[in-house]
Amino acid sequence: MIGSGLVEPPGKMRAAKRVNVLLTIDTEVYPLYPQWREDGLSKDLDRDIYGRTPEGEFGLDYQLQVFDHHDLRAVFMVEPLFASAPEVGTGPLRRIVTSIRTGGHDVQLHPHPEWVPFIPELAGNLQGSGLINSYPHQQQRQILRTAIANLTGCGAPYPRAFRAGDYAANADTLHALRDEGLVFDTSYNICYLDTKCLLRTPAALLQPAPIDGIWEFTISFFEDLPEHYRPAQICACSAAEMISALEQAYASGWEYFVIVSHSFELLRNRRKGSTAHVRTRAVQRFERLCAFLDKNRDRFPTATFSELPVPVCAGNSGLATLKGNVFQTAWRMGEQFLDRLSAKAGSQ
Repeated sequence: MIGSGLVEPPGKMRAAKRVNVLLTIDTEVYPLYPQWREDGLSKDLDRDIYGRTPEGEFGLDYQLQVFDHHDLRAVFMVEPLFASAPEVGTGPLRRIVTSIRTGGHDVQLHPHPEWVPFIPELAGNLQGSGLINSYPHQQQRQILRTAIANLTGCGAPYPRAFRAGDYAANADTLHALRDEGLVFDTSYNICYLDTKCLLRTPAALLQPAPIDGIWEFTISFFEDLPEHYRPAQICACSAAEMISALEQAYASGWEYFVIVSHSFELLRNRRKGSTAHVRTRAVQRFERLCAFLDKNRDRFPTATFSELPVPVCAGNSGLATLKGNVFQTAWRMGEQFLDRLSAKAGSQ
């Protein structure tokens, strides 16, 4: 059972101070198996979407079960272009959308143009790379139209929010989103700025802000080392670091906190030719975070893009970058070292 909406409309005074948490899950698949056409992408879907490993399933269905157990709502940023590959079709995407919506969660838009070469109606007409910012404005609109048609055709409402694959949005992307009727973008990731993410702002965004007619939601982050930033992502930081960042955001009066994960976030050895295995520490982080949000829902309610008001009642003035804890950072780095050793031993 999913709780009721907790985001208040603009202009209304808060009854109690709280941070709206957007738990965003990039739900995507890519053909790594050479025979993906022959098997209809089934092995890649098993790995990337459903997280099937010798130790059990840790992908979409598992994540939905954990959210349901803790009565949390999540935003699944779904990659829909793969359904236009003739060898795949819409069946797998329909199953994904149905599972998410049956659980009461949000379905939003996350196209990866790596699929464009496999889509006959796009491959011959568009010229670009696997990043959407490599395409001009009108071609980005074509990609968005195909992705939206697939998503809505498989039972999802018209999307309000978008995240670029690899966070690779630029000004043309925001204009294309506006032209196609979307309201929110959540591609801004400070760890990718000026490399893949090409969104320009006068200063680093900490809270939502309007850019070219689109409300931009930054991926939340903290400074784990001097002048080094860490995104609020399950595999990138420990549960202690994530909870500490949330507590700081609450103490500082933040209104929104955006967390990133993936349908395959809890797996390791996803590379071609490897058998994927569960990342036990990542599972522990995920479950600990969900338990924390459950226990502290009065201060950290989970929200969805489908319910957010426009304009968004937030601001960046007077806010400071969240800071990491040196001991928590050292502990996480030690855990990562042990994980690498474990993964290396398991691959031999």
